[in-house]
Amino acid sequence: KEELYALYEVCMEEVVKVHGLEARTLLSILQKDVIPSVIKEINLASQAAKLVESQALTSHLEKLTRGLDRLYQEKEALKSKLDTCKKLASIDEKADYLQGEVVEELKKIREISDGLEEEISRENWSLPSYEDLFNSVM
Repeated sequence: KEELYALYEVCMEEVVKVHGLEARTLLSILQKDVIPSVIKEINLASQAAKLVESQALTSHLEKLTRGLDRLYQEKEALKSKLDTCKKLASIDEKADYLQGEVVEELKKIREISDGLEEEISRENWSLPSYEDLFNSVM
C-alpha cells in the first residue's frame, strides 16, 4: 500500500512539474515572440491604413487589436493561476489545480495565438509555422 501511494505521489509531482513548465514556457514565448509579432503586424497594418482606405485592412487591424487585448488578458490570468498554485499546500491540490485550471488557460492562449498567427505576415511572425516544421522534416 505504501509503495502504491509513493508511486502516486511521484506521478502527481510529475503532473505539477510538466504543467508548470508548460505554463512558464508559454509565458516566455508570449512575451518574447508572440506579442512582439502581433505589435509589429499592427504597426505595419496601421501604416498601410494611413495610405489606403480598405475595409479589409480595417477588419484585419481590428482582429489583431482584439487578439492582442485577449492575449494580454489571458497572459495575466495564467500568471495569476500560477501564483495561486504556488500557494496550495499539497501536491494533490497543486496537480488538480494545474490540470483543471491551468491546462484550460493554456488551451485558451493557444487558440488565440493560432488565430493571430493566421493574421500575421511571415515577415513579422518570429516562430516557425507548422508548414516550416513539416517541411524541415521532409
